[in-house]
Formats: sequence, C-alpha cells, structure tokens
Amino acid sequence: MKIFKKIIIALVIIIAIPLIAALFINGEYAVVRETTINQPKEMVFEYVKYLKNQNNFSVWSQMDTTMKKGFVGTDGTVGCYATWDSENEDVGKGEQEITKITEGERIDFELRFLKPFEATDNAYFMTESVDDNQTKIQWGFDGKMNYPMNLMLLLMDMEEMLAPDLEKGLANLKELLEKMPSTPTIEISELEVISQPILYIEEAASLNSEEIGAKMGAAFGEMMALMSVVKIEMTAAPLAITNEFSIQEMKWVFDCAIVADMPRGTELSGRIKSGTTYAGKVVKAVHVGSYEQSVITYNAIEKYMKEHNLSENGRSWEEYIDDPTLVAPEKLRTNIYFPVK
Repeated sequence: MKIFKKIIIALVIIIAIPLIAALFINGEYAVVRETTINQPKEMVFEYVKYLKNQNNFSVWSQMDTTMKKGFVGTDGTVGCYATWDSENEDVGKGEQEITKITEGERIDFELRFLKPFEATDNAYFMTESVDDNQTKIQWGFDGKMNYPMNLMLLLMDMEEMLAPDLEKGLANLKELLEKMPSTPTIEISELEVISQPILYIEEAASLNSEEIGAKMGAAFGEMMALMSVVKIEMTAAPLAITNEFSIQEMKWVFDCAIVADMPRGTELSGRIKSGTTYAGKVVKAVHVGSYEQSVITYNAIEKYMKEHNLSENGRSWEEYIDDPTLVAPEKLRTNIYFPVK
C-alpha cells in the first residue's frame, strides 16, 4: 500500500506544480505591428473601418477560400459583426464585432473564437498622420488567458504566432491602398431614371475579377452575336444588374445586360432573355478607377444613403461607360446605381 500512496502523492505533486506556477503567470498578452502607407489618413481610416474590406488584405481571411462568411448589421458602424466558419482548424469558427469607433483615429473589435476552442480577444486599428499624404497605421491584438489556461503561455509565443500574419496583412493593405487614387473623385447624386428595354443573360461567378471578366465577356459576346444577325445596335452602355451578392458564399449572381430594343417577333436563342430596367428614384455614383477599387465608391454610397435616411428599393446595377481594352484602369468610368426610397 505504501508504494501506491507514494505514486498518488507523486501524481498530485506533478499535477499541482504547474497549477501553482500558473498562479504567478501573467495571462495578458499584446502584439502590435505598424507600417506607413503613402495615402492620406482619411482614406486609410475609411477603408479599414469596414469589416468586409479585411477580405482583401487579412491573411486569416484568405487562409481558406471555401470558408463561409457573413455580416450582421451595417458595416462600418458599432455593433456590426462578421462571422466565419471553416473546416480548417487554423481558421475555425468565430465572430468579429466592431465595438468602438473613434472617427479618424481608432477602430476597436472584439474577436469571439468558437471553434476549435472558445476564447475572446480584442483587436484594433489606429491611424496617425505623418503628413498630408502619409499615414502610420497600427494593427494590434491583445487578450487575456484566465487561470489555469494562462499556463499555455509558457508553451505558446503569441508574438511569434501573430506578428508574421499582422506584418503580411499590413503589407497587403499598403500595396492595395497605394495603388488607389489618393483623392478619388466620387460624384453622388439622386435622380429619377426611366425603364429601358434590355437583352440579358444571368451569370454567377466567385468574387474573383478574372472569373467575372470571363463570364461577362462570354455573355456580352453571345448577345452581340444575336444582335448582329437581327441588325440592331445597343443604345446605351452595357450593364451588370445584381441579383445576389454574398460575401458568405463569395459569390455574385448578376444579369449581363445590353440596352437594345428588339424588333417585335424576334426569337431569342440560348440563354438570352429580354426584359426592362428599373424605373424610379436612384442614388447614382460615378466611380473612376479599376473595378477592383470600386469598394471605395460602394462604401461612399452606403455612407450617403445612411446620412440621407435612404433605403434600398430594388436591385443595384453597374453601367460600364468605358471599354477596358481601350482605356487605362485608373481612368475607367463606371456608373453605380442604387434604387432607393
């Protein structure tokens, strides 16, 4: 029996030592990285304020292209949160909520990890003007592991785990924003539009510019071929009318449309259908620049509608004024329309 008592005592000691040690381990940690972006502070802050924009630069958002993503609330405002769910254990499942915004200075987030383990951390962006055209931005994480989980900090180097991904994310953000116009001219107006006859083909594509471009090119080519046979011409710039836009599924479902009045009795073939565009009140914005940069204009429209107490009243659409094969990306003009009430 003595030997069993000694074994039990030894086991108790082995278990007790780390638990006692955990009482003296600081469970708090903080990791922060910074970079300088050659753009005005207002532009940088306005971009990072929106959760959805993290899909364009965050390493974690790009780890699993098949993860399910969603948004609840109005992006860029306190209380809005993004959700993610991935089978990849390095990504897992969780939520990120905007908890505080100090306009032009700082955005605070709460990260709630649900799988493969439960934890709550804090994150933030801070922006500071270096000069009129340079901004220092910090991206930080901080959290606390409560007893006895704080013992894990002896085995985990949070600096080593988080810092490389923060640095890469900031490098992606710097590259992305420095390609954008410093002071994008966004003309926003309210007007009434009339209905127009269109030919259209519905397409679906992942949120990938190359795939979207290929799908549009094929659809517009198919419609133009029919129009050459029946001898009619397009009467306005081509359109893309949104049927569904899902960050969660990383998918855009849209109608490629050509404004054209088909002669009565014309038989449509294949995927081509006929219809009409929306008639009524809209908010119109003129985006100048590449299609990938249109998020800035969409953010501006969202802000405008909120400030003017307007709500969506139908499918939004884009009107492509310039031919991307003839006009430089930074000079491309795209009219974006949102039906409102």
